[in-house]
Amino acid sequence: MLASHRKISEAQAYEIEMAEDSSLRQKASFYQLMSAQA
Repeated sequence: MLASHRKISEAQAYEIEMAEDSSLRQKASFYQLMSAQA
């Protein structure tokens, strides 16, 4: 988190982290699928 960001609640920070983790997992599985088909 950058110091310039406004302070957010722990719940909001947790939701953001979960969303980012989920997005990264989706990208990783997409790349695995594409490389498996290549």
